[in-house]
Amino acid sequence: MDTERLIALIVRTVIEELTRRGLMQSNVTDQSTPGAVSEAGDPGIRTNCHVISEETVLEAVRQGKCLLEINAQALITPLASDTANEKGIRLKRV
Repeated sequence: MDTERLIALIVRTVIEELTRRGLMQSNVTDQSTPGAVSEAGDPGIRTNCHVISEETVLEAVRQGKCLLEINAQALITPLASDTANEKGIRLKRV
């Protein structure tokens, strides 16, 4: 396993455990605003995360979305970018 995937796995595991214990909430939220509507007309989701990880993209996939609106200054990890491309998720800076 390469280093980036190992780090992503560790981060995902920690986030899941913190969320399970009620110590953390997901930063990805449903949006129904006009700015978060995909080409297909489905509402996208918006996140206020400063770092867009693979897990952020996978959350959009789990919610059945194809558009993820992100902060204009957000850092997108290479794995998140690859995952978005593979899963058909469009990342839009707002």
